[in-house]
Formats: sequence, C-alpha cells, structure tokens
Amino acid sequence: MLWLAVLLLGVATLWVVTDPVSAGAVGNAPGVSAEGLKVGFSRVDITPDPAQEKVWLAGFSRGRQALKVHDKLWVRACVLEPGGKKLAFACPDLIGLFDEQVRGAEKRLNKYRSN
Repeated sequence: MLWLAVLLLGVATLWVVTDPVSAGAVGNAPGVSAEGLKVGFSRVDITPDPAQEKVWLAGFSRGRQALKVHDKLWVRACVLEPGGKKLAFACPDLIGLFDEQVRGAEKRLNKYRSN
C-alpha cells in the first residue's frame, strides 16, 4: 500500500499552466479558460520485488509465481484543477485489485472529497 501513499503525494503536486498555447485546446472549450488552469502529472513505480514477496501472475493458469521482473509497473496520474475543483485520473499497470486494496484506497481518498 506504500505505492498508494506515494501516488497521492505525486498527484498532489500541481504545475500551473499560464501560457494558452501550452494549454492546447483547453482555452477553446466552453466555460473553461487556460488562465488559472492547474495541471499536474506524476508516475510512481509500483513494481513488486519477487525476491522480497510472493508475486502471482495473472492469465493462462493459476498458481504461477513470478521469478523476476521483466518490465516495471507504473501508476500514471493526471490532475486537472479548473476554477478550484480538482479532477484526478490514475491508471495503474494492473489487471485488477483485490477488494481490500480498493476499500483501503477508497478510505484514503475520501478525506480529499469535497461535497
């Protein structure tokens, strides 16, 4: 779950886009201007170490344990903040999550929710 904490810290980092040219088509969208739009990007390496913990592979058959890392796994995130409201997207390189992981992430993210 350390990767989730690192991701949240990375997502909290925002860069301000002040140049309408670098904001692309955002300035042309109805109700949105490039001035004051904050945009942030982050990625965090979430690759488990098969030498330190058991890692099970998905697909083909059950019970296949990973022996080494072929490619790193990442969580990539983007946060948009037009007019003080934040919208975050996160995309992990995963096939799925266990229910306890989803519920733990939900509890952590609820403290950032504004009603």
